[in-house]
Amino acid sequence: MKVARHARVAPVADLLAWLERAHVEDKSAERMSKLFGILAIGFVIAGIASGIFPVVLPAVPCAIMWWLNRQHDLDDQKLAAATRLLRILRADVSPTHHAKLEVDFRSYMDKAFQRKAGNASYAQPWLSLRARLEDGNELRLEVVRQGKVKRKPKRKYTKVKERVSDLVLLRLAVNRQRYPDPADFAAVAHQYGSPKGMRTCRVRAVRRSVTLPNSKNCPANCAAHWHKCGLIAEIFSEVKLCGY
Repeated sequence: MKVARHARVAPVADLLAWLERAHVEDKSAERMSKLFGILAIGFVIAGIASGIFPVVLPAVPCAIMWWLNRQHDLDDQKLAAATRLLRILRADVSPTHHAKLEVDFRSYMDKAFQRKAGNASYAQPWLSLRARLEDGNELRLEVVRQGKVKRKPKRKYTKVKERVSDLVLLRLAVNRQRYPDPADFAAVAHQYGSPKGMRTCRVRAVRRSVTLPNSKNCPANCAAHWHKCGLIAEIFSEVKLCGY
C-alpha cells in the first residue's frame, strides 16, 4: 500500500483484514528501505575511502530501491489507530453491514493541506469512518490533524518548532424509532464526561443527530472509551488524540 489517501467500503471484518495486510507490507517496506539505505551509504563511504569511483556506482540502484520502499512505509500511528478503532466497533456493527473507511497516510505538512499558500499552518483530515450500529444509529467519525510549524533561522542552523494536535468529530444520527429524543444522548454525554486527555467543547442535539466535540492538545497515550449507549468507549490508545 502506497503512502496516499485510501478509501474502502466493506464489512468491518474485511476492513480489518485489509489493514492487517497493510501492516505486513508496511513492516516489509520499513526493513527493505533500511537495508538499501545502509547499503547506499556503505558504497559511498567505501568509494570515498578507496578513491575508486566505480565502487560508488552500486549506491545508485540502492538509493532508488530505498526511495521506492519509502513510498510504501506507512505512518504506524495512523495505521494502528484505524485498526484499533475497527476492532472495538466490530461488536457494535452488523457483520453484513458495509462500513466506509478512509485513511490518509501522507504527512500533514503536504502542500495540499496548507490553510493558505505560504502559510505554515496545516489541517489534514486523515481518518474518516461511517457505519450503522446494531441499534440503528449511524456513526460518523472524522479525525483532522492540525499543525503549525515555526522556523527561526540561526547563524549555524534553523530552529524548527512544531505544534500538532488531532481534532476528532463524532456525529451520531439517532434512530428515532428507538430513541425519540436525541437530547437524551446529550444528557448521557455530560453524565459520562470526556475521556482522559480530552476536553468537551459542546454537545449539540439537532433533529436526528448528536454532535460531541472535544478539543485539546493531547499527549501521547491518550485513551477514549466507547459505551454501549452509543457514546465514546475505548477507541484510541497510544496515539495523539483530541476528540469529538
